[in-house]
Amino acid sequence: MRICLSAILVALVVICFPAGHQSLAAGGPTVTVGLLLDGQWENNEKSIGMLATEVQGLLSGEYDIRFPADKTINGDWDAARIRSGFDRLLADPEVDIVIAAGYMASSDAGLRGVSSYPKPVLAPLVINSDYQGFPVKDGASGIKNFSYLTFRNNIERDLEVFSEIT
Repeated sequence: MRICLSAILVALVVICFPAGHQSLAAGGPTVTVGLLLDGQWENNEKSIGMLATEVQGLLSGEYDIRFPADKTINGDWDAARIRSGFDRLLADPEVDIVIAAGYMASSDAGLRGVSSYPKPVLAPLVINSDYQGFPVKDGASGIKNFSYLTFRNNIERDLEVFSEIT
């Protein structure tokens, strides 16, 4: 998972912040990442640290990637808090990219029914985007500034197999 997140974030940064991009030209090559977590669990700190280390290592020569603690929002496993946290990160002028770093947060980001986001949003933890009804258009999300990574498994087939063995 660490490599997938890093690869997608690298792609987002390269696509969304090319040389001379307005928001980078004014303040230098600093990219601030806002993280939206579903809730607290024992490996949050470790996972965030691994993601930050990997991404910073990959992009250290081109960008100063920052994961400030005050731009990390914990949704406390509550859909309304996750939605509110996502809205705050989108509205925060100091946040350049939002990562919906949880299954609930990724679902919220992908199922809002919007046509675009004001800044790049990454939802890396989508389980079966077809089953959830995630948007897709020409192999992409069809939502401006929104990318997601999905684990396409056939839930119906899994349930059939489970039914057969029980």
